[in-house]
Amino acid sequence: MTDLLYYQDAYLTECDARVVHVDEDGIALDRTVFYATGGGQPGEPDPGAPLADRLRPRALEEFDFSADVKVEIERQRDTVARDLAQIATSDCTDEMVAAGTQLWDQIARGSLFARLRELSDRIIARELSVLSPPIADEGPVGYFTGLIDLVYRDPGNDQMVIVDYKTGAVDDREGLRGPKESHVEQGDAYKRALKSAFELSYTPRFELWFLRDDEIVQG
Repeated sequence: MTDLLYYQDAYLTECDARVVHVDEDGIALDRTVFYATGGGQPGEPDPGAPLADRLRPRALEEFDFSADVKVEIERQRDTVARDLAQIATSDCTDEMVAAGTQLWDQIARGSLFARLRELSDRIIARELSVLSPPIADEGPVGYFTGLIDLVYRDPGNDQMVIVDYKTGAVDDREGLRGPKESHVEQGDAYKRALKSAFELSYTPRFELWFLRDDEIVQG
């Protein structure tokens, strides 16, 4: 069981932790300062989230589209392996690195990754921070915060499109037919924030990119 340190000290920003379990779906730590979600409080990445979610920031958000594609894919693969090796314990390092690089290879072969490369000259932002007022009056400290994975301009109409990456596997294919309620709320918040920040006359489109399944769901 993971020791949730944020219940002991809400102001902790770092801690030492051991990886106690790893499989194709994710990793488990013995302790964490990460607050996942709940109670209207903005969350942080879940330490038990799918392994692909933990390799995503460096591999996708820092991919150099101006470089040779094969060389850059291999460079990011090495980065994934190095990053995972640094947070793994000695008894599961090889297993964790193998699982992580396998996931990266699968994503890099996918059609959505190919689409991302095609859109490289239309990208406005990657890892765009969002801070905006809530819809309803939640008191003097109410706000919404988040991180938009990708914003690009639609080649067809030149309008902004918001993308949220989903790197976990979707086991239920029915789940791809429409976004979950939580995804809808997240998408609505991102659309409001972007429309307000850029003073747009239209509402940006919101897309969920299920990278492992090569599927796009309109949010």
